[in-house]
Amino acid sequence: MGGPGGWSLRRRLLGWLLISTAVLGLLALADTRAEALRTAQGVSDRVLAGSALAIAERVAVDVSGSIEVDIPYSALEMLASTAEDQVFYRVDGPDGFLTGYDQLVVLPRAVEEISFGDGAIEGVGVRIATLYRQVSTGDASLPFSVTVAESTLARDALARAILWRSALRLLGMIVGAALIVWITVTLALRPL
Repeated sequence: MGGPGGWSLRRRLLGWLLISTAVLGLLALADTRAEALRTAQGVSDRVLAGSALAIAERVAVDVSGSIEVDIPYSALEMLASTAEDQVFYRVDGPDGFLTGYDQLVVLPRAVEEISFGDGAIEGVGVRIATLYRQVSTGDASLPFSVTVAESTLARDALARAILWRSALRLLGMIVGAALIVWITVTLALRPL
């Protein structure tokens, strides 16, 4: 039962079925990678938003009518991770920079009160969040912004962990499907 090039019908069927299964597996893995990155970034963004909010809650107006901020340690501690990410912050008032890392980029205001973006500081890739708020002086409101950033080590590690677990499950499914295809094709072609 040899076909073109010496390949039997059984081998050709097995080959095409296994190749198509592998291609579908690779497409699923690419989709899983994109989802893993979205998930990891969503987690990172929620932590950044919480940290920016914790700092914003400590912004007040002093007796001279100027903005002052007492950075709570807990606001920066929530950004700390096992991946030893670097953490940066910056607070700006109506007249510009108040405290923190002045080289940290303030993101433009978005439709929401908080903006997210990627960037770099001191040569390190970071995820940035800028929160826009106002503080009351009694007579008026002074606008200010809080920008926090975290290097992306933890985010990337989380995405890799999700991807590896998914890849191992997918590999198991492909091997299982290949075994089922091999048995099915063998049994189906036995009468031939």
